[in-house]
Amino acid sequence: MAKKHDEDSDAKKHHASPYQVQENNKLFSKRHILGAVLAIGFLLFLFREMAVLAVFDVKDVFSIAPEAEERYEVLNYTFATMEKYHAYGFMTDGALLGAVRFNHLIPWDHDIEMRMVDNASRDIWNEKVTPELDAKYGREKWRRHIDIHPYTVVGFHEINGCGFNEIGVKSLGGGKKECEERIKQEENNPDREMTAADIVRITMRDPRGYEATVYIPTKPDVWIAKYGQNAIKECVPDAVRYTLKGEERNWGAIMMRITGVHLDCEYVAEELFKND
Repeated sequence: MAKKHDEDSDAKKHHASPYQVQENNKLFSKRHILGAVLAIGFLLFLFREMAVLAVFDVKDVFSIAPEAEERYEVLNYTFATMEKYHAYGFMTDGALLGAVRFNHLIPWDHDIEMRMVDNASRDIWNEKVTPELDAKYGREKWRRHIDIHPYTVVGFHEINGCGFNEIGVKSLGGGKKECEERIKQEENNPDREMTAADIVRITMRDPRGYEATVYIPTKPDVWIAKYGQNAIKECVPDAVRYTLKGEERNWGAIMMRITGVHLDCEYVAEELFKND
């Protein structure tokens, strides 16, 4: 009888009940589903740039800012007027980044940041340049394109802060904090001390035929350091397009932020100017 009992025990060990088989199959299926999801997620992470471009059109994520022709015309006249009165200033922030990156303004940027190099130039701006711009365009029109804060370069943080459009965020944020850290590293860089001798005259030419003669720093690196080391080659959309609120919501830009994708700037510009 003991032998019979042992045989029955062995049979039970090797022959599970229908309920046990069903439970094992469920577990088996869940494991495979989870594995498949993880594998797909890993592949999407590895090829996240391709995934974003497969779902979203570049022109939807990086939309060309309106009034480009007018913006170049106002910019060119502004610097010509400054030259006439010997007011020394230069482009900074996103406008400078565009000049260094493309030799023209960033196509999706809507304004031009400018600063004066000293108090004398600031006074000339206020007393002579501003009235002339008002007379030609009207205050509302030229201020729509020109973002001028006539601080001297002594206020380095005021003119090189992190409240800018194209944020070099990495996955799920951190762009502003990283920007502030980069600025702190440049705090004692002697190249931040600007005079009229530290700016150079260049002519920017847009692929659509617009152009403007402007001034930029002879050593622009310190002024665009906040955008990160790869900002010249890698592009991200305007910060406002990352938001989940309002009309500016853009899922392609949001996906770029979540995945940390930065697109090649030459490719983006080429796609934007197609048939434009």
